[in-house]
Amino acid sequence: MTYFRSLIYSCLFTLCLVYSQAAQAQNTLRRWQAGLNIGGTQAIAGNNGNKTKGNDLAAAISLDWYAFPFLSLGTAIQGGGLRGKVPPGEPENGGKQIGEAYKNQYLSLHFNGKLHLGGLILPRYGDSFTRSLLRGVYIGSGLGLIRNKVRISDSTHTNLEIVMPLHFGIDYTFKRRYENRRLGINLDYQFVPFLDNGIDGQSPIIGKDIGRYHFLSVGIRYNFGTERYFR
Repeated sequence: MTYFRSLIYSCLFTLCLVYSQAAQAQNTLRRWQAGLNIGGTQAIAGNNGNKTKGNDLAAAISLDWYAFPFLSLGTAIQGGGLRGKVPPGEPENGGKQIGEAYKNQYLSLHFNGKLHLGGLILPRYGDSFTRSLLRGVYIGSGLGLIRNKVRISDSTHTNLEIVMPLHFGIDYTFKRRYENRRLGINLDYQFVPFLDNGIDGQSPIIGKDIGRYHFLSVGIRYNFGTERYFR
């Protein structure tokens, strides 16, 4: 977990630095943004250096509030499937489930903050397609709660767990000249590590590997609320 803490601290430091340098940025935007994403998951379960992977599908709905043009705070509900095989080194139930396929029907609630490059690229520098794309690039992190419902053979394991998702993505809002439209599209990648290894319903007691999953998705965005001017 040391590398993960270092990454979180780096994101927080970058957020503070950008805020101090971009506080004078000017922009206009709508405060609220609702979204729907659909994509694929890749689950990675592991212990003591032994790892297994599997792919499935998931979807998410989100709501974000823009505190500044370059900073949004939001929440998301995500649900779908995580699947794979129980790796060696997880001796729960005497090791009888090692190598068996598992299916995790999960549901999670995330709270996150995102830092957008739009706070660094000012509108007065032009409004080309490339700059519009760059304004939508973001990184983010947050905290969430996930409910795992894992089925292996004829047994089912259910538990709640804390997760800390990392976001990398891009928003693009369709525009007409001098006017912000409401509709946009999104490409989002999430890396979601588990603080325990409930991803496959097992309780590892050997080694230090953690369960995690990747979620790559595409979505639509709808911006609403009164258009505001920021200095």
